[in-house]
Amino acid sequence: MLAIVLLVSLVLSGCSRHDLPAGGAPPGTLPPGAEASQPSVDFVVLIDNSASITPPEQVIIREATMLLADLADPGDHIAVVTFGEAPKGKTVISRRLVTDADRDAFKAAVKGEVDFREKFSDIRAGIRHLADARDELLPTRDAIRAAVLFSDGKLEPKDRQTAAAFAQMQTDLRGPLAGLPIYAVVLGDTSSRQPIPGLPDLTGLTLMSGHLASSPTHFYHARTLEQLPEIAVTILNDTKGISTLGEDGGAAFRVDSTVELMNLIVRKRSPGSSPGSKGDAELPTSAQIELVPPAITAIPGEASPADAPDSVYRNRDYQHFDLFVVRKPRPGIWTVKCTDGKTPRVLSKIVSPVKLREHIPPQIAVNEVGLLQAWLYDERSKRRITDGYQLQAKIAEVGALDVSLVQVPLTDDEKSGVHSLVLPEGPFTALGKAPAPGRVELQVIATKDGDPWFLRRSPPRTLEVQEPLMEWRTLPTPLRPIPFVTKDLVLGGSIAKARYQDLGFETPATLRILLERRDPATGTYSPVLEQQVPGTAVGDRLEFLVSTPVPDYADYRYSYTLTGRLGTGEFRMQSQTEYFRVEPPWVLVGLAALVFLALLELVSVLTAKVRGQVQLDKTGRNPGYAAVRVSPRREWLSTAVPTTEVDLGTTRVRIRPRRHLFLFKRLCVSVTRGSDVRLDSSPISGTAYICVKARGQHSLRFNLADGDSVDATLRLRV
Repeated sequence: MLAIVLLVSLVLSGCSRHDLPAGGAPPGTLPPGAEASQPSVDFVVLIDNSASITPPEQVIIREATMLLADLADPGDHIAVVTFGEAPKGKTVISRRLVTDADRDAFKAAVKGEVDFREKFSDIRAGIRHLADARDELLPTRDAIRAAVLFSDGKLEPKDRQTAAAFAQMQTDLRGPLAGLPIYAVVLGDTSSRQPIPGLPDLTGLTLMSGHLASSPTHFYHARTLEQLPEIAVTILNDTKGISTLGEDGGAAFRVDSTVELMNLIVRKRSPGSSPGSKGDAELPTSAQIELVPPAITAIPGEASPADAPDSVYRNRDYQHFDLFVVRKPRPGIWTVKCTDGKTPRVLSKIVSPVKLREHIPPQIAVNEVGLLQAWLYDERSKRRITDGYQLQAKIAEVGALDVSLVQVPLTDDEKSGVHSLVLPEGPFTALGKAPAPGRVELQVIATKDGDPWFLRRSPPRTLEVQEPLMEWRTLPTPLRPIPFVTKDLVLGGSIAKARYQDLGFETPATLRILLERRDPATGTYSPVLEQQVPGTAVGDRLEFLVSTPVPDYADYRYSYTLTGRLGTGEFRMQSQTEYFRVEPPWVLVGLAALVFLALLELVSVLTAKVRGQVQLDKTGRNPGYAAVRVSPRREWLSTAVPTTEVDLGTTRVRIRPRRHLFLFKRLCVSVTRGSDVRLDSSPISGTAYICVKARGQHSLRFNLADGDSVDATLRLRV
């Protein structure tokens, strides 16, 4: 049964599967294939038809297989192959399920032909038949394909040649079945642990887990029959196909106005078992199970469901399950209850055309930038829904997502309908931490304005933040280049050769280097350098570098994108966007300005000269008058006045020019001999200078020792 239910989960998980490249993308750009039409599912159930399967196990295997037909989506293809003692297995049925008639035919074939009457259990026969009839059993070219092998692990070829049978299986698995996911489910804990005759190093358990299952995650072991339903629930929760999405212990289900179909599979006590029998003690009888619909409530903007009664179909024919099918269920909380007060065990498949899709890279380097992208998609109109919904990310440390209260709204690109969160910065910032290597858990939650019942949750995702893969070149900011000294800028990054080789590029990777300049008028950026750079081996590293002259003074930003092709698809790693400013070297400019001013001052001082005219008018006993023309000179002395015209006696006056930076000019007067000399009514004491502006005219008065006075008019310039 576990194998069958696992295949059901594969059918239902098909809608969330998409292969996406590494790295980030612009918010409105979706990864390739993100909105491709959802493929149908082709799968094969390989059933051990030997009598070693106990009767209770036989019943639950048949029922799970038939239930699979009830839950499969239209267009899915299911095949059932039995194997036993014959050299090859037998196709019980291989059919595409489209109509109810297809489902009835499928269930009738399983019920009638899976009889568990074979004497031996030759797993090789089932694998051989799958290899030979692969195209018949898995006929859809673009479908999601998988096979499930359900057995107690015995390898019993009729000719007893177990080594040859094992070798034949290995050949088929590496040849025609290579790449096909195979799930191996072991039932029981007794015969599965017995050594296989002829292969003493193998038991049924190690054969199934180590050689038939495609990976450890493709292997399951149900030790007892009672474990099958619980293991099935675990598998279904992991794959997010049929899942317990209940609001209350897995028995309450939220339905919104977009839901078209709801399937509920409720475990029940099998007929003939007693209430205290092992495994069934906690299960209700069919009569104790009831489905309780929500009260009828109107939703703003939606038509009232009062006149459209729910279409509820209940199938009690299964011995281990009751199946409820509700078409166009009314919005609200639907609840499965047991009249004896026990908690029912329920699996559900709720179908709505409005799907929450998301892409979260599983890992990202701490110095890389990526995007969590999420959007709502209407499968009927084949379009993204661009308004009316709110999307946010629930974030937590590993293991604490269920109790986390940290939720961050996603940035909405209104044109594209894609909501995004920058990684790894966004989650770490929400947790109050700086990005660092480690892991965080995320879940996208979508709600609808005005509809209290609409809720979509993505599966919990783990984001692994790794140590840097690439070492990006960064630039200091601000950048103040010195003419003829500063070298070209070097942009790019490098990676260790060993890590580059581990990635397994099929073609050499290149690094796109983008440098953009900001227009201060519009605030927009335009490229000044955009170049794809190949790697160059330098020692133990591969360098992707480019040199460029220092650009003009402005604001800039730059980013790097490493791209290449791997065996699994396109590889893309995006750096964070860095910003820098180019501005003049203000310290150097200031120093140069100071030197220039000092030189200017020196020249100004050394070349300053006085010129003009001095008129002297002496009154008293010895009057006189003189007009002395002053040619450009470093200083003027009163001894230049002819004593025959004006006798100044013993008084001596000196006038010197003073000039700063060729702008600030002064006449400075001092008395070298004598006393009682005034400049513009201000006495000149001793040999100190008195300075006045070198413009207009100034008066200089001498009171001589003989009682005479001299009034000098200075018309001098510097």
